Amino acid sequence: MTAQIPANKPRILIVDDEELFLKSAERNLRKRYQCSLALGGFQALSILKEDHDFDIIMSDMRMPKMSGIELLQHCKVNYPDIVRIMLTGNIEEKTKQEASECCEVFSMLNKPCDMPTLIETVERAIASRY
Repeated sequence: MTAQIPANKPRILIVDDEELFLKSAERNLRKRYQCSLALGGFQALSILKEDHDFDIIMSDMRMPKMSGIELLQHCKVNYPDIVRIMLTGNIEEKTKQEASECCEVFSMLNKPCDMPTLIETVERAIASRY
């Protein structure tokens, strides 16, 4: 029996240090998902501390002060039910391995990522939860 995806919009926390990317991703995803935006890892942790009822966290890899790996590793430990997606401008084998081992990411996407690929990845991530 296939699990049912809830009728309410799935929730995504999008984390990046580039405000233009955050707004673009939100514009493209908000019809299907309830999006929250965090400008960096520390803001994401603050949001999660107040409300950790997210289906997905999608984070950039390279951010000042806290990397995406550090953030997603924290989420894996403290919020293991949130599906983790990483965006990076440079998917090196070492980065893939580290993200896979430390964070158990669902998917890694090259940045910039075309919106159809991003939407399809988010759809698969949501389906993996249910």
